[in-house]
Amino acid sequence: MGATLEAAVRGEQEEWLRGKLAEWQNELATRQHAVSQSDGLAAEKDPRRSFQKSLVENVEGLLLGEAGETYTRVVARCLTGDIDNTGIARAIVETTEDENEPEYILQDGIVRNIVEELGKCNV
Repeated sequence: MGATLEAAVRGEQEEWLRGKLAEWQNELATRQHAVSQSDGLAAEKDPRRSFQKSLVENVEGLLLGEAGETYTRVVARCLTGDIDNTGIARAIVETTEDENEPEYILQDGIVRNIVEELGKCNV
């Protein structure tokens, strides 16, 4: 009986996620179309960047109630690249390579602030 209930819950979660992904894909397609139809004066030339900003601005509304605070914080970190943020990251970090910074620093941040935090979601 317990396995059946778990399977049903998992199915509902997967269905919710599929629905959200479909909504986000439709939003991206709409934004891409709007940019392609613009006269070049669009404030945002890269629809993917615009979509990323939209997700970051709305991550709490999209996930917090459904997935909880820990998962929402992790998703926000991944969306923004602000891996070391202890709260809900809101500013997108521009990607630059710092040749002087060893890779293990980034890897440690990912393990500590992404992987270990996600482990808390199943507790």
